[in-house]
Amino acid sequence: MESGYPQVQVEASRSMPQHHKICQGTVLTCAYHEVVCNLLPCRARLEGCTEQARKQQQTLQDAKRLVAEMDDMGEDTKAQLRKQREGLEKNIDDVRDTSEEVSKAQSMLSKLTKRFGLW
Repeated sequence: MESGYPQVQVEASRSMPQHHKICQGTVLTCAYHEVVCNLLPCRARLEGCTEQARKQQQTLQDAKRLVAEMDDMGEDTKAQLRKQREGLEKNIDDVRDTSEEVSKAQSMLSKLTKRFGLW
């Protein structure tokens, strides 16, 4: 397949950048070699972005899990507070009933005292 670009033999050398190593010992067109040399740094950046996105996704999942746990804890706490409130309301009703009974008893005692001349 002739591209119109001259072909070059890529040979390994100690000064060759790391990303050129895939080209060692191959015959590539200059255009393809240029594309490979330009894309490899982009690939490295993309891999870095992919890793960063993976970490951020993990952080997001952890945050969602914590929110769900907190919601569960919040629901448990709400249920406990609701039970405590209901207990307090019942106690208040009981105190109110007792107070009414004491008032009635005091009234009856007062009437009996006046009637029989006690005190």
